[in-house]
Parts: sequence; structure tokens; C-alpha cells
Amino acid sequence: MILEDKSQHFADRFFIKEHGEETNLIIASDGQLLGFETLQDYSDDVELCHVDLRRAGLPFDADGISLDMNTDIQFHNQSGLHSLDEINDGLKDGKSHYKKMVGAMSVFVPNMSHVMVKYDDAAQPLDFTAMKGGVALDEPIEIVYCDLPMIKVKDLEAIGADSLRILGGPYRLLPVPSLAAMKRFEGCGDA
Repeated sequence: MILEDKSQHFADRFFIKEHGEETNLIIASDGQLLGFETLQDYSDDVELCHVDLRRAGLPFDADGISLDMNTDIQFHNQSGLHSLDEINDGLKDGKSHYKKMVGAMSVFVPNMSHVMVKYDDAAQPLDFTAMKGGVALDEPIEIVYCDLPMIKVKDLEAIGADSLRILGGPYRLLPVPSLAAMKRFEGCGDA
């Protein structure tokens, strides 16, 4: 989970509390909340808590911190080259991850059939190519959803690609469902 705070001041402490036991979570300088994934190991009685000294003396219901959790999952490898085997494994892992979530998301998880490229710099021009044996294939492979490129893995297979090369700077590669499922479950404002 990544915390976003326009003032760049994060809470002084985040912790998980279950049956009176507290486990601290570490906040990295970039807002990454380390250890957040351990929440899935706790019971339904778990609480995510924070201490923010800036709120001292304010009424409990006064405007304050706002948390937004992003449940996107992404490939660990960000080397710029992803084999088709790695991509297919990531699609399976993506579905498995969402199936473990609590509530409706775990029931209505569509098949992951595409990957989406999100550059850290939103202004970065797209620069990715299907590859075969280290040679770039000159085939169009992308569709665009909410200004983000999506690649259907079956299209990569159909043109004989064995990997996907992504250039142009830091990026995240995410397993996602079909375009129809994306439109049904997530609006462009949230993409």
C-alpha cells in the first residue's frame, strides 16, 4: 500500500491491532507502507490504526487523514523484459490474489487476460514491443483504456512473441482482465 499525502507528512505511526496486540508498520520515505500485506494473516477483528500528532486536541470526527487503498497488483520484475511464461504466471497469480480478497471482489473476479503498462511519468510516450528471439516484431499489440495501454496476452501468442520489451523509464506492469471487464468494474477516473 502506498500512502499519499499532499503535504508529504505521513502519520507518525501506523500499526495493526488485534486483540490488544499491536504490530508496527514501517512508512518508507516514498509513502510505501511496508508490511501492509500481512493484514491478510489476521482475523476479521483486526484494526488498521494510525497516530498523527497533528490531530492532537481535534474532535474525533474532525476532518483529518484520508486513506485510499489501491488493490492493484503488479509484476515484481521491472527490468524492461518480460517473458511470455512470466506474463502468463502473473495472470494466474493476479486472479489468485483477487480471489483471496474479502467480499464481492473475491466472488466476481474475471479471468486476467491482459497486461497494462503504467509509466511512473504519465507523460512518458509509449515504448513497448513484442519480441521473438530477441528481435522486435512489427505488429500492433495494444489497445488503450483510460489513456493506459493494455496488451492482450493471446495477441502476443498469436503473433509468435516470446516476450514483451518495455522501454522509456520506470513503469509498472499489471495483470488485468479484458477491456469489457475493466469497463464494468473500474471507471476511468480510478484507473
